[in-house]
Amino acid sequence: MGDQLFELFSSSGDPFMRHGDVLTDTFLAAAIRANIVANQIKSATSDHDIVIEDRGAHTMLSYSLASLIRYHDTEPAEGIAWLRSILTLAGPTSDIALWLRPPVRVVLDRWAHREGHQPPPERCAFLASVDTAYQELASTDDTLHPLNVGEQRAEDVHEQILATLRPLLSDDR
Repeated sequence: MGDQLFELFSSSGDPFMRHGDVLTDTFLAAAIRANIVANQIKSATSDHDIVIEDRGAHTMLSYSLASLIRYHDTEPAEGIAWLRSILTLAGPTSDIALWLRPPVRVVLDRWAHREGHQPPPERCAFLASVDTAYQELASTDDTLHPLNVGEQRAEDVHEQILATLRPLLSDDR
């Protein structure tokens, strides 16, 4: 069922916002997260010391938090507390999370290039809200490390990632 939910969510390009209802989106995203943890991350962590996950738990949290703040006038701290309780049910999160943070303008330009047209104004506003939600999460989560990547080339981002991870990883990894 989790695989089918993930397929349904990702079929239109954005697996973290599908229905416009924060409860539905959050619980479905948590179900998908629980499935990914059970079927992919758990087995990977038994075989490897380091597992890299793209768009992990913090992405789910940021999209849901953006909806809570934007559409439900929720205080960020209250939203984060509620979302963390939901996330606890979905399985463990990472010890280290990197938030590769380009400017919102760059995100919107990349979206337009990928989709072949400019995003609608509501989409632009929501993606700006997601950036704000990530900022709120980063201010309360010592495992989330923002990396302002600007418009850097992939090679330069790679170097920035390595420079950030080196002091965070123990020598025996």
